[in-house]
Amino acid sequence: GGALASATIILRLTVLGALLLLLSSARVFTQRARYNIACFPRMKRRRSTRLLSQVRGKDEEPLKRVSRRKGKSGKGEKKQKKKPPDIGPNDPWYRKFVPAHDTAYAKYMEEEWGYPVTDDTKLFEMLILEGAQAGLSWAMILKKREGYRKAFHHFDIAKVALMTQSDIDRLCQDSSIVRNKLKIRATVKNAKSALQVIEEHGSLSEYLWSFVNDEPKIGEYKSFSDIPNVTPEAEAMSKALKKKGFSFVGPTICYAFMQACGMVVDHPVDSPQYHKVITWLEDNKDQLPAARKGCEDCK
Repeated sequence: GGALASATIILRLTVLGALLLLLSSARVFTQRARYNIACFPRMKRRRSTRLLSQVRGKDEEPLKRVSRRKGKSGKGEKKQKKKPPDIGPNDPWYRKFVPAHDTAYAKYMEEEWGYPVTDDTKLFEMLILEGAQAGLSWAMILKKREGYRKAFHHFDIAKVALMTQSDIDRLCQDSSIVRNKLKIRATVKNAKSALQVIEEHGSLSEYLWSFVNDEPKIGEYKSFSDIPNVTPEAEAMSKALKKKGFSFVGPTICYAFMQACGMVVDHPVDSPQYHKVITWLEDNKDQLPAARKGCEDCK
């Protein structure tokens, strides 16, 4: 009888110990689970930021956190988006994306955007700058334009093509340009491809303008919302340039380049800027690629 009682007590103590151990393990598991739930989003975000920083340049926008602020109700509220700028009746059509205080951008839209460019050096410059804009804003690129000119020999194609890996590494530390190694390397690579195009077609201008049959394509858009982001001509240019070894020349970049260099005139038809460009085209027909090509054929 005594042995049976002792065995029963031992059994009960064993069961009680096992239950206590189980409860302790469950408590530790629960605490760890809560910690993982609380910290996992941060861990994931930090890892994503590290990975993204390896691909993007130092000047490009970092991964943004979605901030939530507690309102009066105590619930999280999403951060409000910035309102588009108010446009007055006397404001230019491009005020939707060019702030009134950015005089350099406004001057560019008034005096450069949409006017035909036929000089090889200028065309190469705009092609590189449009590629550098990828993922960024044109306002930033305009601010760094002089930095680009100094860094890349004022876009002398032959000199840029001779730049070495040490030059690329040095420019990756140059804050006057976008410090993206892929874009800097692409500039040198594109210069080499441009030299090949010049050797095959006589000039970079003749080759690039051939995608619009050597004449500016006049758009008939009534508002900013009507202007497309890409056209078949831009897609054809992008495809051809990629085959020749160019980088950062997607269809959207190519169309922005065509707009900037006057291969297409996309100022809305009712805007003063549109009429200024049209007047310039009528007064300078002899400077357009089609006229020059005709003179060469006559010879």
